[in-house]
Amino acid sequence: MSTPDDAFDKPEADALEQSRPAVPDTQDEPAGTEVPLEADPADAADQREPAGLDEEY
Repeated sequence: MSTPDDAFDKPEADALEQSRPAVPDTQDEPAGTEVPLEADPADAADQREPAGLDEEY
């Protein structure tokens, strides 16, 4: 059984408009919140866990 198309609620014109601007307001962020794109290899090496040896071998 199919439902006629006019049985569905049609969106209002306001619903089709964006509720916020496409370009967000640029606000100054607190210092230190920047995410580095590449980690320092020395820092990455310090965070590694020691490899566990498998006792079966």
